[in-house]
Amino acid sequence: MKKHYVFDFDGTLFDVQSLWECWLDELEACQIDREDARDRGSQLFETGFTPREHAEQMGIEGAELDELIGRFEEYTQAEALTMLYDDVVPFLQEQKADFTVLTFGDHEYQHFKLEAAGLDEHIQDIRIARPERRKHVQLKELCAATDAEVIFIDDNPRELSAALGEDLPITLVRMMRAGSKHGDTHPNDGEHWQTITSLTEIE
Repeated sequence: MKKHYVFDFDGTLFDVQSLWECWLDELEACQIDREDARDRGSQLFETGFTPREHAEQMGIEGAELDELIGRFEEYTQAEALTMLYDDVVPFLQEQKADFTVLTFGDHEYQHFKLEAAGLDEHIQDIRIARPERRKHVQLKELCAATDAEVIFIDDNPRELSAALGEDLPITLVRMMRAGSKHGDTHPNDGEHWQTITSLTEIE
């Protein structure tokens, strides 16, 4: 049976923590308190984080804002390939399968990061989850539209648990990259889903 891999993006395919810390460095250089910026930014992750909106919320405006965003976008484009985990492209090239990215965030900003990392050459479908239309809802729609074996890989056990609760005909895999913000163990690890640290470990 043909396989259809559905990947979370940030923390699963892409080292977003490194990019996030670089962004906080930029804000700190603008005399913004780092921990305040961290807290404000975290509140935007599910609803649609963008550096511009975050910076505006932190009180940066006008020419300073435009220069900051331009500088950070140039940095992201230059460094995105290095933030893609090493196992990602080889896995995508080796598999004879369909690929979808299912991620929270702002539509344009997530597409920008995907393209900067070169994943638009490999990923056929990019879906954006929102609080009112979470990942498990879109997984249910995807399962209904395909005859392929669906394999959902995410680093957040909350999203895997929601999919598990829908009793969908899919295989669940939890990605546990080094330094992940979702690094704590979960009761379902090894029980209702496989846990991996690299895509090469998928059974």
